[in-house]
Amino acid sequence: MLFIINCLFVTISGSTHVVFMSQLSKNLENPPKGQIVIFDDVITNVGHAYSGNTGVFRAPVNGDYMFTMIATARPSPGDHALHLILKKNGNTIGYLFLDSNHDYYLKRTENAVVSRTKGDEVFVQVNDVSGTHSLQGCCFHSHFSGFLIH
Repeated sequence: MLFIINCLFVTISGSTHVVFMSQLSKNLENPPKGQIVIFDDVITNVGHAYSGNTGVFRAPVNGDYMFTMIATARPSPGDHALHLILKKNGNTIGYLFLDSNHDYYLKRTENAVVSRTKGDEVFVQVNDVSGTHSLQGCCFHSHFSGFLIH
């Protein structure tokens, strides 16, 4: 049996490349509800759409984007919780939680694929907190990334 597959590769002149990845440079201890998480150690920022000073991604062009937030919490005694939300223009598009890990590290991931209009903002925000909690920084424990699909 023979299969013939034709492939067509098209390069569009002037296409826009947008991709970013940024991590926490240090632990974020007991952040309050409503705080935007600023992933300040910018690893990649093609298109300069992410700000390591504000923690906000601003879409430079209309299109479909994929965003990922990864969060890690170290073990901690007692009753505690830390919930993070991924927001677009203030509306929730993703959610993850790091709750009651007494003897082990927790690492969680959330992805979202959404259409953006130029100027739309996407960021990670603390949604719910209780007890003593910490978001691990350094060494890719907690990071935020995204890219333009089309």
